[in-house]
Amino acid sequence: MTVMNGYGLRTATQEPPESLYRRIAELEQANQVLQTECAAARAAQQQSDALLHALVKHVPNALAIFDQDMRYLLASDRFLTDYHIADQEVIGRSHYDVFPDIPQRWREIHQRSLAGSIERAEEDVFVREDGTIIYNRWECRPWYSSDGGIGGIIMITEVITERKHIEEELRQLNAELEQRVIERTAAVRQSQELLQYVIDNLPIIVAVVDPQGRYLLVNKDAAAQFGLTPTDIIGKYEGDFFAPEVVAQWQLDKQELATSGARITSKDLVPFDNKLRNFMVIKFPIYDDQKNLYAFGNIAIDITAQVQQEAELRLFKTIVERANDAIAMIDIDSTIIFSNPAHRALLNYGDEIIGTSLIETIDPQEYSRLEGIYQELQEQGTWRGELTHSCKDGKSVPCEISVFPIPDDNTANIKLVGILRDISDRKQAEAERAALQQQIIDTQRATLHELSTPLIPLSDKIVVMPLVGAIDSARAQQIMDTLLEGTAQHRSAVVILDITGVQVVDTQVANALLRAAQAVKLLGAQVILTGIRPHIAQTLINLGVDLQGIVTRSTLQTGVAYALERFGRA
Repeated sequence: MTVMNGYGLRTATQEPPESLYRRIAELEQANQVLQTECAAARAAQQQSDALLHALVKHVPNALAIFDQDMRYLLASDRFLTDYHIADQEVIGRSHYDVFPDIPQRWREIHQRSLAGSIERAEEDVFVREDGTIIYNRWECRPWYSSDGGIGGIIMITEVITERKHIEEELRQLNAELEQRVIERTAAVRQSQELLQYVIDNLPIIVAVVDPQGRYLLVNKDAAAQFGLTPTDIIGKYEGDFFAPEVVAQWQLDKQELATSGARITSKDLVPFDNKLRNFMVIKFPIYDDQKNLYAFGNIAIDITAQVQQEAELRLFKTIVERANDAIAMIDIDSTIIFSNPAHRALLNYGDEIIGTSLIETIDPQEYSRLEGIYQELQEQGTWRGELTHSCKDGKSVPCEISVFPIPDDNTANIKLVGILRDISDRKQAEAERAALQQQIIDTQRATLHELSTPLIPLSDKIVVMPLVGAIDSARAQQIMDTLLEGTAQHRSAVVILDITGVQVVDTQVANALLRAAQAVKLLGAQVILTGIRPHIAQTLINLGVDLQGIVTRSTLQTGVAYALERFGRA
């Protein structure tokens, strides 16, 4: 029992000894429990401190705990390593002693944190003593004691220098990649533009469609078939331009391409502007880098003109093969490169004539003409004439030939075509006709000879030669021969030359008449010249012709009368 004394203090009353001993025993027991609990608490505290030290030491971040005087309480291994103080004993030392050159701004940061502020920086720069630049991110915040007061600060930092380097490298790499992408994009664009330029200038139709028949690419020639531009067509479908049955067939072709993976080549008739046109069409599948089919290519070549030319060529070949005239072609070396059946039959050759030199088929007697023929070909562009050819058996065949070149920009490819016709029958007919004509001419000449210089006896002593037409030197000689021969044969005393039918008398005619008269006089006969008209008389005077010794009368009748009167009839 406890009572208050006069000073207000409690004092114990005297108790019995057994109660006191029991109380002491209880106190001792309580003391032991307390000591046990204190020991356990100290052990727990030590274990907690060890765990805290272990956690702080091994955290992956740089972490340091300071008291209010900025003395190190704890520091992680990463903190010591990152800030090059791993070889120092820092616990208990001031942060400013460890880093005497720490910037003032950090001191201010510490003071603000000790005042309760939480400071952060996502990126900061720290320069080591050796000049190495360290990039870090950090957080500085206060920690509180059990009584609620600020016990110091905790600083957590993370060195991001390597990350900065990596980021810089990544930035540079990204910049390089961006540049490469730009360059690649430009190259791709340039490549696409070049591709478009190339296909636009190809003399063919180019189109690329996806599996649904949507146009992905077309060139100008393809678009021009519809009077459009490539931009007008790209994005549209085949069905927008072609009949359903044509599109259906093309869809079957796509299925075949997708299955086989091989290209398809065909000749198609495609309707354009209500007309069917011939195209050589090449279709092929297009795959991406992963070998996935994503498009179909179409190349079409308009062969309408070629088909027409081939038809014309077949027609021409048929005509040439069946022609009656011989047709041959030679190259620049005069080698026969084509010979139709008529040509082979003409020269008695078979297939071996191809490759034979033209010279071997020409009669050697014609060789001297060849140079002139080639020269005329060069000058005139063609040559026509007759040229004797030589058959395989050596027989000569006269031919009418027409030769002309086939134009070619390359002179080395110029070829000559010859069209030959056997004129043996014609030559024989001409020879027979010439012989017959010559025979007729000879007969006519004899007849004309008699008619052109007739000598007509009027009596035993008088003959008359009437002259008609022009008198040249040949006929003048003929007149003289006939006159002298007739005078001598008939022993005529008088020869009457009648020139009534001679329209022109010139010096040559006058001299011929005088020579004839003088020749007749040498035979003893008298010459009477009749038929001199006024203009002929004037011509003879102007020419100064001496008619002395020649009897002249104006008409044949008066001349005959004179002769009969002078020389009589018998």
